[in-house]
Amino acid sequence: MGKKILKLTVAILAGAALVFAFMGYSLFMGENQDASVIPLEGAGAGYASGAIIPEGEEILKMLATLRSIKLDASFFENETFKSLVDFSVELVPEKAGRLNPFAPFGKGGKALESSEL
Repeated sequence: MGKKILKLTVAILAGAALVFAFMGYSLFMGENQDASVIPLEGAGAGYASGAIIPEGEEILKMLATLRSIKLDASFFENETFKSLVDFSVELVPEKAGRLNPFAPFGKGGKALESSEL
């Protein structure tokens, strides 16, 4: 039994050492340039003055597309639109439920008044 525990401990330590070695290599030796990371040296560091950061360019294009949309409000003055009828129903306040929805009917199942909600 002692040899099994020793082998298991060695295996766990070897696995942990491999994980730490991989993490250390990734942090210190691997590529450190990530496209989503912006340098903190100053606003727009690394870009010419007035240049657009590539990540923001897509957003600006979408904004320009949205600004170019023109809505025709004459639709609301069309006779067909004005002839539409509103069929909405006015809701009347009613009893909403029971104090304990899981209680059997007839035992502590008093309904709540709408003012109690």
